Amino acid sequence: MTAFEVYKLFLALKNHFGSSNYDFFLYNGKTKANARSFSTKKDKYFYERLARRYDRHELLQFFVSCLIRNPDVWVGDMCRDVRHSENYMEWKRRKESLTYCFAEDVKKIAEEEPDFNQLFVCRKGEHPKLFDLYNEGTIALETLLGIDLVTDCFKDWNTKLEDDIIWKDAYHLAKQYRPFLTIESKKTRFKNILRKEFSNG
Repeated sequence: MTAFEVYKLFLALKNHFGSSNYDFFLYNGKTKANARSFSTKKDKYFYERLARRYDRHELLQFFVSCLIRNPDVWVGDMCRDVRHSENYMEWKRRKESLTYCFAEDVKKIAEEEPDFNQLFVCRKGEHPKLFDLYNEGTIALETLLGIDLVTDCFKDWNTKLEDDIIWKDAYHLAKQYRPFLTIESKKTRFKNILRKEFSNG
C-alpha cells in the first residue's frame, strides 16, 4: 500500500466510527480524499510508516482496534505510542477467541448480578446494570454486542434512554462496530452460554 492509500483507508474508517452518517461498507471505503492535498499534510510521514509496517488487511484491523477505543485517535499516536500496538494484539486475541471471551465475561456478569432480567432494567436516571458493566470496563464491547444479538436489548434501551448522550454515543459505536465482528453465526453458542450461567435466563 502507498501512504496515500493508508490515509484513505484511515479517513474512511474514521468517518465510519465518527459522528457522520458515512458507512464504510455502503461506500466500499471510498472517500473524497485528494492526493495533492495529502502531499502537503505534515503528518504524511506516519502514513508512510504504517504502509511499511502492515498490509491492507492488517491495517484495517489495526485501525478498527484503535478507533473503537478512541474515534478521535491521531495517526501520530498510533505510530509512536506502543499502547496502540498492544491494544491491537489484545483486540486480535479477543476476536479470535470470541466465544471463550464471551463466556468469561458472562461469568463476571453473573457474579455482579445473578438475576438475568435485572441486567436490562432501565430505572429513571440510571443506566441498566449490563450497560454499567460495559462502561466500567468489566466486560468488553464484543460481549455487549453478543448479548444484544441474543436478547435485542438495544432496541428497548434506545426507547428508554433516547435522551441519554452516554448511551447514544455507545450505541453509535456498537452499531458501527458490529459489521466488523460477523457474530451472527455465534448466536446459538452465546444463547447457550447465557442459559448455562443464568438459571432464569
